[in-house]
Amino acid sequence: MVKPAYLNREQVGVLLKEAALRCYEGLPPPDEISKVYEWLENEGLDELLKASEDLIGVSIDEMSKDQFNDRNLRDWVGLPSNQKIDDEERINFITERISEEGFDSLGGDYFPSVVKYPIVSKDGRAALIGGYALISGHGPEFTWLGVFSDESQFYERLKTIGIRLPSELLGLSPAELLTWWRKGRR
Repeated sequence: MVKPAYLNREQVGVLLKEAALRCYEGLPPPDEISKVYEWLENEGLDELLKASEDLIGVSIDEMSKDQFNDRNLRDWVGLPSNQKIDDEERINFITERISEEGFDSLGGDYFPSVVKYPIVSKDGRAALIGGYALISGHGPEFTWLGVFSDESQFYERLKTIGIRLPSELLGLSPAELLTWWRKGRR
């Protein structure tokens, strides 16, 4: 099998500097950014993983559609189908599902790896490339979200697609957690 030809480190560096500069100018990344993504997924994977610091997200919107309902809670706890469920039980169930226990019992579909790669523009301003990866039987499947001027901008973008950091979710009030509960499904 012939190994695909990737950019070399120097070519990647040039494109990264341009992408960061364009980010601060309010312009889209250069057209060749997909080649940088490809490099990060292959030749640069070790660097990407190191820079990402094993950060895990929670696909809270997807999880809520599939998991957060009274029927699942009853099944998980072993309650009869006619057992009334209160909000405290729902909150405990949500908290368990978005924690490490949930990761262990639900698997990786609801817990994407959040990936970020720092870059510096030609004029010295920091930015980052951000995305996420789901692990499949064939390895990680990456989804790239773009170039961001800082981490807070990247995390806001993740929120718009329903991915949150567990620390953020665990810091929400009970009322905020319950917004993801699907009470209509029994």
